[in-house]
Amino acid sequence: MEYEYMISPIGSYDFDNFTAKEAKEYFEWFMGEREKRVHILSEYIKSEGEEIEFDYTPESLVPLWTWFLEKIRFEKRSEEEIKEERANSPEWMHKHISEDRPSIETLKYVLDIAVRYIWGKSL
Repeated sequence: MEYEYMISPIGSYDFDNFTAKEAKEYFEWFMGEREKRVHILSEYIKSEGEEIEFDYTPESLVPLWTWFLEKIRFEKRSEEEIKEERANSPEWMHKHISEDRPSIETLKYVLDIAVRYIWGKSL
């Protein structure tokens, strides 16, 4: 089973440049996707032979974290990306700028885990 990406209908993730209308549309779309994304995450985990209860409890994060640890992958950033981040960061942060970043594969899980545990019950 291939994990389905969450793709914005707005066609952009350039939040800094969203108009008020685009921001509202995106927020409404995002909030409307929550249950679908939780279902996709749950079904994907089941397809891998795991069974995790998604019940908002801190205890339910333990098996999810264990599962997620196996999915985390990093990739090298280009010199240009690192230089750009340094140019846009205060000097004291430069030593904390990593040569690695989470892969896009890793980030797709992060978003759906956040949808479930951060946005799922609080809004």
